[in-house]
Amino acid sequence: MLEVSERQGFVIVSALLVTAMLQFLFDGKPPSVYCLAALPLVISSIVIYQKYPYVARKKED
Repeated sequence: MLEVSERQGFVIVSALLVTAMLQFLFDGKPPSVYCLAALPLVISSIVIYQKYPYVARKKED
């Protein structure tokens, strides 16, 4: 079963893909080079964050 953060990451990536696809279908405008370059970066950053989430360290007094 997927955890909340994993589902959230999946939804973010899916939304990017669906938005680009709908923009192409309705406007006939293909995704820009920046969008195509950003997509793998976003996917990889979400995967990395899910594998190694931020853990707050306790302060030493």
